[in-house]
Amino acid sequence: MTKRRNSETSDWSALMQEARDSFSTELVGLFFVLAGAAALFSLRGATTPWLVRMLGWTAPWFALSLLLLGLVLILRRRAGYWSAEALIGAEMTLLSAAALTYINHNEVTGPAPLDGADGGVVGWALGSLLLKVLGWWPAWFLALGLLLVGLTLLIRYTPLIYLVAYAGRLFPVVPAFFGALRDALPWGHDHAEAYSDDGGVDELWTLPETANFVTAAEMDADDDGDAAPASTKRKAKPKPKSGAPKPVKVRAPGELPPVDILQADGGSYGSTDVRHMQQLIETTLEDFSVPVRVVHIETGPTVTQFGVEPLYVERAGQKRKVRVSRIVSLADDLALALAAPAVRMEAPVPGRPYVGIEVPNTDKALVGLRGLLESPAMGKDGGALALPLGRDTSGKPVVMDLTRAPHMLIAGQTGSGKSVCINTIITGLLMQHGPESLRFVMIDPKMVELPGYNGIPHLMGKVITDMDQVMGALTWLLIQMDDRYQMFRAA
Repeated sequence: MTKRRNSETSDWSALMQEARDSFSTELVGLFFVLAGAAALFSLRGATTPWLVRMLGWTAPWFALSLLLLGLVLILRRRAGYWSAEALIGAEMTLLSAAALTYINHNEVTGPAPLDGADGGVVGWALGSLLLKVLGWWPAWFLALGLLLVGLTLLIRYTPLIYLVAYAGRLFPVVPAFFGALRDALPWGHDHAEAYSDDGGVDELWTLPETANFVTAAEMDADDDGDAAPASTKRKAKPKPKSGAPKPVKVRAPGELPPVDILQADGGSYGSTDVRHMQQLIETTLEDFSVPVRVVHIETGPTVTQFGVEPLYVERAGQKRKVRVSRIVSLADDLALALAAPAVRMEAPVPGRPYVGIEVPNTDKALVGLRGLLESPAMGKDGGALALPLGRDTSGKPVVMDLTRAPHMLIAGQTGSGKSVCINTIITGLLMQHGPESLRFVMIDPKMVELPGYNGIPHLMGKVITDMDQVMGALTWLLIQMDDRYQMFRAA
């Protein structure tokens, strides 16, 4: 009782401390909001405002940055993309822009401009310092470099990165202007082309003019050596001369990869000594005065399930059925008798009048993805977003509809198959949908599981491995979801 009371007291203290910290942060944020609003309001008037005298033409942007900083501190968890790096980039951009403005208009230092010209007093102070120390050309290049660094931080850590991508679609001159910058900056390939409306499908499908598209039926016919149907036959083409490169078959957009590129299942499942194991189970339990009878056997790729029906025993002159708990308590003894690493009990099997005893197979079989994709369960139980997960203890395909499980947690100990499950789910979806109907946003902080999917047309940009970019990607997804909700409501 005392321990529970102490735990509740510590939890309450932690909540109160968190509330005080949150209130202090929001109070500081409110101060910055008021300061930014006052600075914006002070820009009105016929005479030159003091903020313009100090910062020149960057004064409105400085006031706006104060306002945004306050909103970030107030919203915090809901601020989404905004971060300290973005605010540092904004201030660096403003200061370097003011200094660059002064350097552009002055080759030598002069008196401080009090009318807001040439970047104001701040631009004069920074620009004069650079001119005196470095000279005009080095000062100009240094100010320009600081401006680009500030813009890089500002774009990388704010939604401006998506505006750059959208502007490239509206104005063709923008991609040409930012082409060299995208190659040099780390965010260029990850986001600038990735989150456009079409997700970069056209660029990813860009092929040489000499590429020859063939359909899946034609590829299958070529591989099998059979003649294609009359409706899909191609005109006879002259064979390429010896030494000429063989034409490469390129799959057109909308064509799904054939299932036969995957390896077929190995064949039948189960151990060869099933009957012997059945006798061992019955005799072992009989030795412990627990008579049972194996009434059902299901063989799967890794385990074999024996359905055990409890029999009757004589007690005080009456026949009583063996209790299920007695069978379950003998799991370790069964594992020893069967020379198995472990025995799993399912007591009872749902919907069946027996206890399930699962014994690992001596010869485990690999479960192939091709067999799952070709099974009728994919169309019957999976829906449009069917996830092939594997096979159960009886060897039947296990397929799940993604729409019924929008949130999933794949957990397990090391070596249990978490990575295999993730790759199976992704590959299964890729085999069913083209990039025009299915897109992926992949995040891999470990940087070892998902980078192999870089380059697939379904992927939005690249696999995100930088945790600083995760919040931006999730914020973009939330925006897309809200837009779809609005479309559904308007429909």
